[in-house]
Amino acid sequence: MGLWEIIFEKRFGFFLFHFHFAGNLLYMLIVGIIGGGIFLAMGLAISGASKSEETAAPIANLVSLPLMFLSGIFFSRSNMPEWLQTITQYSPLTYVADALRSISVDGASLWAVRTDLLGIFVWLGIMVVVATRRFKWEVV
Repeated sequence: MGLWEIIFEKRFGFFLFHFHFAGNLLYMLIVGIIGGGIFLAMGLAISGASKSEETAAPIANLVSLPLMFLSGIFFSRSNMPEWLQTITQYSPLTYVADALRSISVDGASLWAVRTDLLGIFVWLGIMVVVATRRFKWEVV
């Protein structure tokens, strides 16, 4: 257990939130960086597809808000109707959230969250291809 894990778990997390961190911070960092790449590429794709700066933010909100509310971040997906659970289980944020939750709460390894990592890498590939195709060099 590293110094940061001791400080985080024993001081801030436990006393402020009564949280016991069971996982590995390096695994969380790896999943977080790869997951962040999905949304970075998604933002680049949205900015490439929008006609102006004023239209990029509403389009980004139109994409990101449903992802946040339907991926199990704020509300449990088990309370959703079956058809909506089926759709949202393939959401990029669902894969990232489930992997991070498994690592931090259950102490899972990267091998244990390999199906979530596969989904993350598939979404990363899709979004990089879309962002690359939508990107355009323009001199203003």
